[in-house]
Amino acid sequence: MKSRWDALLARAAGLSTGLLPGSSLDELSRVTDLDDCASRLMRMGVDIPAEGASLVARLEHGIRRFSAAPVRILASWGRPDPEPVLIFLRDEDRRSLRRLSRGALAGRPSARRLSGLIPTVTLPERILGSLARCSSIAEIGRMLVAWGNPFGSPLLALGSDPRPDPLAVETALDRRWAELGRADARRVGGEFLRYVEDSIDFANARSLLVLITRQGGGEAAGFFLDGGRRLDRAGYLELAKLPNLDELLSALKRRLAGSAFAHALVLSGESLTRFEDVLLREQVREATRRARLEPLGGASLLRFLLRLRVQVVAVSRAVWGCALAAPPSLDGSWEELR
Repeated sequence: MKSRWDALLARAAGLSTGLLPGSSLDELSRVTDLDDCASRLMRMGVDIPAEGASLVARLEHGIRRFSAAPVRILASWGRPDPEPVLIFLRDEDRRSLRRLSRGALAGRPSARRLSGLIPTVTLPERILGSLARCSSIAEIGRMLVAWGNPFGSPLLALGSDPRPDPLAVETALDRRWAELGRADARRVGGEFLRYVEDSIDFANARSLLVLITRQGGGEAAGFFLDGGRRLDRAGYLELAKLPNLDELLSALKRRLAGSAFAHALVLSGESLTRFEDVLLREQVREATRRARLEPLGGASLLRFLLRLRVQVVAVSRAVWGCALAAPPSLDGSWEELR
């Protein structure tokens, strides 16, 4: 019987051969010289622009183009059933806009804001570059609205405040993605519905981790997102009343037991500075396990897309590690995520 995933899975399988293997990512993580990093990336097939800004910016540009190519191909192959790829691409856009918004609020250089992003068909390289030069959340929102991007209006709504709450900005992006993602995921079902629901749980858990560092918990209700699998509104508000971070971390492990988020909390040693990288690893591992159980289902496609995210994050960390003379430490090996 022909699977609805056949065309996408076949294309993803072919494209996966072009991903940098874990051994190459491990190799890059140990490099300390930026020119050496550039040479190794070129030998791995990454086209580095010969002219332009600093070498760091050119390396970042090269890996973004390298990672965007399979995204464009998959998006075109997804027609006339685009939702599976679109769900992930919108999530990638959300991730990009979170980083760009943080950069605008912190006044970071535009090249640093672009670090680790993947251009998509809805936020291509040119638009990401323009957004990275914005000086405020309002300006980002106006540009997105002008381009017809669905994330523009929630950011524009926050633009009246010259210094909006960073958590409110990220929650606005998360809420719009959750609305769009749930609508598409209900049509797709299976692994992508699970992915969206888990991602909503994870966003709620993150907001709780931020809120626990603030004084008072009365504001928590405004940051809750509907649609998760394990954490409903009542449970969220109950966790928001916990008195300290240790109790919250323990409660989140119980509430989200069996999820990539709970595994990442354990493996990161509850160090929130390491947590994002560990969570990404756990998401890849979970997709790999589920793909082995159902190789012709959505988990195989999701695994490829998550490995693409691993690629751009790992290379970006390596590049900036060289540039700042502080190579990132590895908590485990990327090779194990083959």
